Amino acid sequence: VRILKKGGKRQTILVNAGVLRTATGKIRGAVETFRPLAGEVFFNGAEGEPPGFDQIIGRGKGMQRIFEMLTDIAASDANVLITGESGTGKDLIARTIHEHSSRRDKPYVAVNCSALAESLLESELFGHEKAAFTGATGTKIGRFEMARGGTLFLDEIGELKPELQIKLLRVLENHEFERVGGTRTLPMEARIISATNKSLVQLLDKGAM
Repeated sequence: VRILKKGGKRQTILVNAGVLRTATGKIRGAVETFRPLAGEVFFNGAEGEPPGFDQIIGRGKGMQRIFEMLTDIAASDANVLITGESGTGKDLIARTIHEHSSRRDKPYVAVNCSALAESLLESELFGHEKAAFTGATGTKIGRFEMARGGTLFLDEIGELKPELQIKLLRVLENHEFERVGGTRTLPMEARIISATNKSLVQLLDKGAM
């Protein structure tokens, strides 16, 4: 949510609410937390006017709504999924979110999941240790490590095979990963923005994901 602080300045606040229940499931109360987000300082719209972004052009109501959303999304550290047809600028939206976030001084690393062979994609994302597979003559850091502190953009995320989707889900849930062929757990310190031109809901209904 966005509030006005003393003096009339805008402040974005992340609100989380959780229900407290007894062992039998009866509601006893709730806990609500409020956390200010620093990204709001990059808001560039005048008071009472929708925000704008220099690299994105659009005056329609739909684009203005996207501009309003981008301001709050950039201020948050939540992972993001961008959907839309090919050629609609999903990569531009992702980079704009990064450049207006508190991570803007850290790396922005993009990976096209459809451009890499399935056998190479896991190594590209997670990295690998020496002798992890034939041809692995040394240790290689992956995109997760390259994007440390910044943003990792996974384009065409709908092309990932189910086996790799499971591993990516574990990274999102636990914020840690291992290199291919490794045993040392590494922290996941990048924000993930994904994009796809496919309907993931339809793919799930068809059992294709």
